[in-house]
Amino acid sequence: MNRIPFRKHTGACAARAVFLSRSFPLFLVVLAAMLVQAALVIAQDPITVYPPTSNVKFTWTAASGNPEFYNVHFYDNGVESVTTTEGTQNPSAPEYPFVAQDGHTYQIQVQAADSLGNTGLWSGLSPTYAVVFNSVPADVLFVDAVWSVDWLNSSGGKAVRCVIGNLPSAYDVRDIDTSVLTLNAIPVPIIDAKLRSNGYPGFSNDRVLIVRIPVQPAVAALGTTTPGTYMVTVGGKFTNGEAFAGQADVLLEATSAAPTRPLPQAFAVGQNYPNTFNPETWIPYALPEDAEVALRIYDAAGKLVRYLDLGYREAGYYDTRTTAAYWDGSNDAGEEASSGVYFYVLEAGTFTGTRKMVMRK
Repeated sequence: MNRIPFRKHTGACAARAVFLSRSFPLFLVVLAAMLVQAALVIAQDPITVYPPTSNVKFTWTAASGNPEFYNVHFYDNGVESVTTTEGTQNPSAPEYPFVAQDGHTYQIQVQAADSLGNTGLWSGLSPTYAVVFNSVPADVLFVDAVWSVDWLNSSGGKAVRCVIGNLPSAYDVRDIDTSVLTLNAIPVPIIDAKLRSNGYPGFSNDRVLIVRIPVQPAVAALGTTTPGTYMVTVGGKFTNGEAFAGQADVLLEATSAAPTRPLPQAFAVGQNYPNTFNPETWIPYALPEDAEVALRIYDAAGKLVRYLDLGYREAGYYDTRTTAAYWDGSNDAGEEASSGVYFYVLEAGTFTGTRKMVMRK
């Protein structure tokens, strides 16, 4: 998680973004009568910021073949302007400086060239650089941090979850306007937003907001289909109109690694396995939504033998030995439980489910 610089009283503007190196298609640089093949990389490692003027710059890896300069296609909010940068760059460490404006998005393409009129092929578009100034800083985290290019063709209900929290003390996630959210300054729809009041791993504040965003507009907001790691700027507003913003990394893959298993339609607790058992067993369960989960184990007389706090669990199936609830056959004092009939009660949110199991030594 990364925080956007915040200076509430000075009004100083600051912006941050990171574009990790990525390779674009091969292009040809023509110098004299010889063609030189090179891979062109547009990168931010990190983007350079000079507050308070908000001067920033795109950088990229120099092309082989010693080009004299580069031509640049510069896109401001999707509007293109063509700039020849001859004489303004060090060809061995090329860069394109510009003054960023609040609420704007930027991209570039570059092309190697020389004074004889020879040019290479244009690179692909860089990732989108989104600018958010003077915003209340927030920590954000994408629970589903591995995204797929093929989600651009998704029309189903799959979503990515974004956790928002760790606001300054004068602010509260309960005051966030959940009808408005942007990724890289691009508005995205919200499926739902849920308040969580007992914390989230990695967040120091108790209250966080978990927002679900459809996958198609989320991936589209990256502004690229090239696999790699990208920083996403998440922005929004409070109900009083004041803006907040935070940044988090996502990994974009070419295709989904495996078909996504649909979420359960209802809470459920399954039969433990093995059953009978000695002394350990696994208890599967399913959650249609995120929930705090706990397991209570009672003996045949109704006495509590073991309490297992499984903590916060995301929606999904927990039915393998690496994900299901596990009991090692001991009580809360660490002593081995005796043979007999036991009952286990799974608690998840407002749901409770009970089943019987048998320990036999």
